[in-house]
Amino acid sequence: MFKTSITAIFLAITLALQVIGLPKPVTGVIVNMIYILLYRSCDLRHVFMLAVLTPLLAFFTGHLPPPLIPVAPFIALGNIAMTLCYHIMKDKRKAVRVAFPAAVKALAIAVPGVFISEKMGLDNAALLAVHVVISIQFFTASLGILLGEYLFSRLSPALKKYIL
Repeated sequence: MFKTSITAIFLAITLALQVIGLPKPVTGVIVNMIYILLYRSCDLRHVFMLAVLTPLLAFFTGHLPPPLIPVAPFIALGNIAMTLCYHIMKDKRKAVRVAFPAAVKALAIAVPGVFISEKMGLDNAALLAVHVVISIQFFTASLGILLGEYLFSRLSPALKKYIL
């Protein structure tokens, strides 16, 4: 029951973040932090559900820029890839735990994102916007992982009785 409840709370927070209109990099850091908190307090299955729903919510709330709408499935894949890589790297040094999952996420979004954007025939200004948004993914993922680990380390004593 705890895992489902915490997943629902994080889903609501994610939706609220996208609706209130914080700057996209700030929202990105917080959402990536939520993935790490959810992974550390629940499991991969719950993170995967949220990772798939987040780009869908971004589309419906208008948080996802129109040129990136065709990339939404790859954003979900990038979120899943980041969390899965984090799971694999969780016992490694902090630099590896942070950089590798963030790079995998950025690449999982960038490669198909740039390909689709070029195939759509976007003008140079729109294509540049796509490149900028995608390049920010590495930094928002890195900061999100760091903040998620920090926050979890601060909250874990209180969560121990709920986490199996």
